[in-house]
Amino acid sequence: MKSILKTPLAKKITGNLTADDEALIAAAEFPAEEPAAPELVAKKRGEFRGNRIVLLEGFGIFTVLLIIAIVMRNFALCFAFGSTLVLVLLAIIALHLRPLPDETATMMTIPVHHIESGTLGEAAICYLPDGKYRVLCNKKVPNPVSVTVFRYGRHTNIQLNGKEWSR
Repeated sequence: MKSILKTPLAKKITGNLTADDEALIAAAEFPAEEPAAPELVAKKRGEFRGNRIVLLEGFGIFTVLLIIAIVMRNFALCFAFGSTLVLVLLAIIALHLRPLPDETATMMTIPVHHIESGTLGEAAICYLPDGKYRVLCNKKVPNPVSVTVFRYGRHTNIQLNGKEWSR
């Protein structure tokens, strides 16, 4: 069976499980996949468009720097700025070929069982019927209670959800 959380930040663990882990995996259920909220789709579209704008700005900056290096006849700088310009252009093309989220996007929410500390930092641990998952935590959400899996087309994004603060 394919991994549910197919992202670089999530690691599926199926070997070297303890008896407690195996019991939690056996008791776990697959979360219901539902249509994504229109607000979440709009937010993800905005993030992708923001990334494209930043890359286009970088392309403009490195083009100007390359022209300055050519005028100065500094070939080391020409090579550095030119190669960076090519990499930025490839990133723009790759991001342009990636489709934007649309109305067919789906989402599911997976509860976090506990937090573990490891060599790469803290990780949220989720149990599903196909294994144990470690999702790296970030500093913005230090104590996640759930993981939202956002899918559209062949792409999967994950988002950690923190505790609601009551005032």
